[in-house]
Amino acid sequence: MKYFIITGTSRGLGEAMSELLIAPDHYLFCISRERNHRLLSKSGNIAYFEFDLNHVDEIESLMGSITQSIDSSNVEGIYLINNAAIISPVTFLSSASIQDITTNMNVNLLAPIILTSLFIRLTSDCNVERRILNISSASAKNLHPGMSLYWQQRQDWMSLRNVWD
Repeated sequence: MKYFIITGTSRGLGEAMSELLIAPDHYLFCISRERNHRLLSKSGNIAYFEFDLNHVDEIESLMGSITQSIDSSNVEGIYLINNAAIISPVTFLSSASIQDITTNMNVNLLAPIILTSLFIRLTSDCNVERRILNISSASAKNLHPGMSLYWQQRQDWMSLRNVWD
């Protein structure tokens, strides 16, 4: 069985990737703020976690629950797909609230780093294929007025994408 941990599965690219990964020998751990009932109806091999990645202090518990659910007797590979992101605040940085800036940083930068760190640590004893895929955005290369936080976080994350312990 191949196990996939995917963030941002409620819609968009995360939902589409999840649909493509549905197979009898795949098990998906889907993470998003809102449960995707349409996705859940497509397979019995999906565990869904309604979780807001802004709550970075709770990610360790989430990842612990997920990795403990992996059946070590039949695991072929474990994969983390960091896809979730938020665009807000779409405003000039001087107009953004501290809370909006903090939320943006938590979801777009800290959460993927924490997820990656925990993934490496919690799966280090597994002698199977392990991979991490970090999804970025075309906005990381194309500046638009009012999107400075989103652009900066995606640029920072792209520069970290090749880091592996």
